[in-house]
Amino acid sequence: MSEYVSKARDNAKKMNKSTLSCSEKGKDQPYQLNPYTDVYKLLDAIDQFAAK
Repeated sequence: MSEYVSKARDNAKKMNKSTLSCSEKGKDQPYQLNPYTDVYKLLDAIDQFAAK
C-alpha cells in the first residue's frame, strides 16, 4: 500500500507544478488555483509524527 501513497504524493506535486505554470500572473495562492492540493504535506507530517 505504501507504493500507492508514494505515487499519490508524486502525482499531487506534479499536478500543483502544472497548475502553477498555467496560472494567471499574481494568482499563486492555493485558494486561487484549481486543481491544487496540499495533501502530500499532510502525509509527510503524519510520517514524521509516526517516526517519533
